[in-house]
Amino acid sequence: MESETRSSGFALRLYRNLLRFFPHRFRCAFEHEMCQTTDEAAVWIERQSLPGLVLLFTDLAIQITVAYLRECIWDVRYEARLLIRKPVFAFVAVTSMSLAICAGSAFFSELNGTILRDVPGVAKAGELITLQQPISYPAYRRFRDHEALFSSTAAYVAPVPFGVGLNGHTERTWGHIVTSDYFSTLQVMAETGRVLDARDEVKQGVPPIVVSDRFWKNSLGSDPDVIGKAIDINGKLCTIVGVAPEGFQGASPMMFVADLWLPVSAGEAVAPELADNALERPQVTMFHFLGRRRQGVAPLQIETALDTMQRQMLRDSGHPATENGHLVWVASGGKLIPIRERDLGLFAFLPMVVIALLLLIACSNVVNMLLACALDRRREVAVQLVMGAGRARLVRQLIMEGLLIASGAGALGFALTCWLMHLLSRLRLPHALPVQFNVEVDWHVLVFTIGLTALTGLAIGLLPAIQATRPELVPALKEGANLRVRKRRAFSVRNLLVISQMAGSLTLLLVTGYIVLGMERTMSGAIGFDASNTQLISVDPIRDGYSVPQAEEFYPKLLEHVRALPGIVSATWTEAIPMQPSGKMTFTTDIDGSKRVDQATKYIVGSDYFETLGIRISRGRGFVKDDEKGSARSIVVSETLAQTIWKNDSPLGRRLSLLNRNEVAFGLMGGSAFDYRVTSPDKSYVVVGVAGDVLENPVEQPGPAVYLPMTVEDYSNPPFQGITLAVRTTPGLDAASIVHAQFPEIDANLTTFNAETMEDWIEQVMFIVKIGLWSYGLMAAFGLVLASVGLAGVTAYSVSSRVHEIGIRLALGARSKDILRMIMTEGVTLIVVGACMGTALAVLVMHVMAASMDPVAQCIQHSQSDLRIASGALVVLVMVGLSACYLPARRSARVDPVVALRQE
Repeated sequence: MESETRSSGFALRLYRNLLRFFPHRFRCAFEHEMCQTTDEAAVWIERQSLPGLVLLFTDLAIQITVAYLRECIWDVRYEARLLIRKPVFAFVAVTSMSLAICAGSAFFSELNGTILRDVPGVAKAGELITLQQPISYPAYRRFRDHEALFSSTAAYVAPVPFGVGLNGHTERTWGHIVTSDYFSTLQVMAETGRVLDARDEVKQGVPPIVVSDRFWKNSLGSDPDVIGKAIDINGKLCTIVGVAPEGFQGASPMMFVADLWLPVSAGEAVAPELADNALERPQVTMFHFLGRRRQGVAPLQIETALDTMQRQMLRDSGHPATENGHLVWVASGGKLIPIRERDLGLFAFLPMVVIALLLLIACSNVVNMLLACALDRRREVAVQLVMGAGRARLVRQLIMEGLLIASGAGALGFALTCWLMHLLSRLRLPHALPVQFNVEVDWHVLVFTIGLTALTGLAIGLLPAIQATRPELVPALKEGANLRVRKRRAFSVRNLLVISQMAGSLTLLLVTGYIVLGMERTMSGAIGFDASNTQLISVDPIRDGYSVPQAEEFYPKLLEHVRALPGIVSATWTEAIPMQPSGKMTFTTDIDGSKRVDQATKYIVGSDYFETLGIRISRGRGFVKDDEKGSARSIVVSETLAQTIWKNDSPLGRRLSLLNRNEVAFGLMGGSAFDYRVTSPDKSYVVVGVAGDVLENPVEQPGPAVYLPMTVEDYSNPPFQGITLAVRTTPGLDAASIVHAQFPEIDANLTTFNAETMEDWIEQVMFIVKIGLWSYGLMAAFGLVLASVGLAGVTAYSVSSRVHEIGIRLALGARSKDILRMIMTEGVTLIVVGACMGTALAVLVMHVMAASMDPVAQCIQHSQSDLRIASGALVVLVMVGLSACYLPARRSARVDPVVALRQE
């Protein structure tokens, strides 16, 4: 009995303590009922067992929660009415915060849609790893045997264009050439039929093929009897054995989208990429590796093991690696863009800096305005404190104003993000591949926006709330409380916020200014060729079913036919065009008896290429028809390469020996190249000419480049982007119609693609960069506007809080211009301090960015010597800041001392 009494006494004390958690307003309104409830609870608790007590306390917890929710709803309605009474303030605050939240959400949406999103249709994507460079098939077999690291492995060739015969015409469709364990490693099952497996390792009479759900619906009409049907691939019949699940478009759908999957056992008859015994040659590095790592095996452990194996294979082949660094880099294989985990911070650094500065400026701006508004609410807060309201209760109420502003800004910012990401997802990248850039907003972005909104709401609401709930009660309740003389502090909270705004704004102006000007100088500089009156059109006869002899006959025949047309100045076949090279090439040269190893951008071009593209030959000559013979071995080098290797000596007659001719170059801007063909290491070329430098991409200066002549081998084994016919015409001629009309005369079934003018191609490449330039420029302008609004707000607050002081000064004989000078001096002080801090911060940020990102370093290098950027940014900042200070300062000079002193 005694133990039950002690238990009920403890429960009663706990119940009484829990009643204190009700909101203050609730306790004041229902104090009598709460005391009566406590007495009744004491009797009821004595009669109840443990389940009854649990039920009682659960009900009490629910009632407390409901009471707080009601109070929050009341606060929301009250603060919303106050905001409606200040429409200008609400509009400026919501607009500025919405733009900053939109910038942050859009950046996260881009990250989420690229390097954070798993490959669709792949199970347990986190277990997959890939390599950042392709490997050979013999290397894949060695890696596959390392069962201690991987539970399963696969390899695939990508990108691979297939000429698919449908309804009497050929469609160019992209796919992968895969090993038999490709689908099992990805853990992808067929929607209909089966996927490729071990039975497909052996070469069959009619090769099997798997098609995507998209291809099945769009090209095959959702045929329910598609399994077992034959389909024409590159002029050869293949049997459809399965349809991949909906949404699955390969292991790398963003960069190498796939609608067809062909096994490596199909052979070179169907896949030209496998010609010349490519599966047995260690120098043919065209396979992308995939591995599903075993549990407990770290990516770094895999990287170390595979790097050791790669070095051993090179030693066994007689070509040991000379590099001291890693030969193998492991990246996440289950993401849309495979990057190393250690590179994630670097990938996001520049946008994070800009967006963080924008958020800082926007939050500081709104905080300054809220602090100014808090002055008008001093009496309201003092009355509530005198009436017994707790400070925590008032802080919670005032924070609600910041949360309301942030909520409105978050909703508007999220809507803007959805619109911008929809536009960006529809953007066509200047790339020979159908790169899928899908950054549409999903629930991850929504959660991020909600979190960012809540964080910014607390950030902008907490400081003004704390500041507003610390008034001196007696002065605050007097009529002239807001106009009393205060001790001036040079570094008050509001002044520090304005200084941070000015510093962040100048940092944003300088960083974006130097990067934008550097990019513009690169883009507006000499691109090295003449894009006018030039038409491009690509073909790939081999994948249209041509035999090698037929293809070798086709190219010269069409070229001569086009050159004979009226209005044609010159024409040429080429694998590469400016800003879309053929890849990279490593070569050696003999300098003073010692071998020097270098790397250069590679262009494989035909005769009359330089004349057709308008590229200047500064020394020697360009290619002629005789150079296309395999025995000629002529080569043309760029001016940068000639200057780098031979300085002021003549490069003509010098020899270059190719070490490798299938190094991969890839870029979203400037095109790409995946050249799987190999030149024997002992093949050397003689320099016959020096060509002017040609821009390789919009953000970097031209580097070393070499031009190799197209040969019969290139015609019979073209790269994935096909071979391009470039035609220069006289001005005013419709080259597109004329050139297109020639193909049906030779072969009406031949597929043409990528038909456009050179000017259109350059515009596509530049358009992506221009979007970035405009984005960063608008961000800088937006930051400057926010900073000026913040400065105007703090100056206006200073004037309104010092009306009484100004009235006394005027009554004692001060002139209006003295008051104007006093207010302007304080504003100028904030501008100068902010400018000094902003300049130092900009220098630090640019050094960090230049040290970590080469393109940014080159852009800054091209513009850092231009003092107009620094001086112009400072002048703009000072002029905008002075204008923001002048209007409220001028208003202070018009204060009537009689009116100001009457309130004392």
